[in-house]
Amino acid sequence: MTHLDHPAPARGHSTAPTGNMGRTMSPSSAPDPVRPVVLLTDFGPGSPYVGQMELAVAKVAPRAHIFHLAHDLPPQNIRAAALVAVTSRPLLPEGAVLCIVVDPGVGTDRAIVAGPMPDGRLAVVPDNGLAAALDVNPAFVVENRDLMAKEISTTFHGRDVFAPVAAHLATGADPASVGPRRPTAELTALAIPLRSEARGGEILFCDHYGNLITNLRANRADPAETLRVRDIELPRVRTYGDAPEGSLVVVEGSFGNLEIAEVGGNAASSMGVGAGTPVTRVPGR
Repeated sequence: MTHLDHPAPARGHSTAPTGNMGRTMSPSSAPDPVRPVVLLTDFGPGSPYVGQMELAVAKVAPRAHIFHLAHDLPPQNIRAAALVAVTSRPLLPEGAVLCIVVDPGVGTDRAIVAGPMPDGRLAVVPDNGLAAALDVNPAFVVENRDLMAKEISTTFHGRDVFAPVAAHLATGADPASVGPRRPTAELTALAIPLRSEARGGEILFCDHYGNLITNLRANRADPAETLRVRDIELPRVRTYGDAPEGSLVVVEGSFGNLEIAEVGGNAASSMGVGAGTPVTRVPGR
């Protein structure tokens, strides 16, 4: 496995916005034309790769604010990245460039695409399901070498391609300048929906607490619905405090999807399940 599959911020790496620190804007000053850049990766804690990406952005766009959405996504879990990105999009700064590097196909012929999302913010993402999930349209395939680092590693496109391209977009480059347009219908789609109202679904990922986030959207009209995992039927509760400690329950999580949790414990460890495990919604009786 290459180092790109697990890069992340060095210890102590700031997650605060950078670029205009210490600069005071008077009430009469014009708005800053530089777009903020938001980074989302699966690089993991304790490595320098996020720092290198931030430096690559700063080299091209030293005045850009850089925000860190997350860098501890489950490694190579594109669906988890998509769910976090889609549900976080309304919170992004106005005009932001969202740069996502969850890229198991780094170094292969998979494309990197850039373009606007429906709200006018921009995205730079691998074409592995992320562009389609974010509704990037029009999408342009990143091919313009003038927008990339002079030397490109086959294992770290985050630093050498994604970051500098995002920085050029932040400073005003037209998304169409990155390369040819790719029809929306040709973008790679995710294998399953992220927020499904169907009865059957699966676990997308496990969070830091051991909660198991599914792709099934919570049905607020049926708070008595339960969730079946293997041969276990789990009750739905409104809050963790509605069940005794040690209970396995289902809640509507912050993503709006059904999540499996153990009150005061770790559901993933207790149940021995993880990403890809099938789940079934059972309507309330």
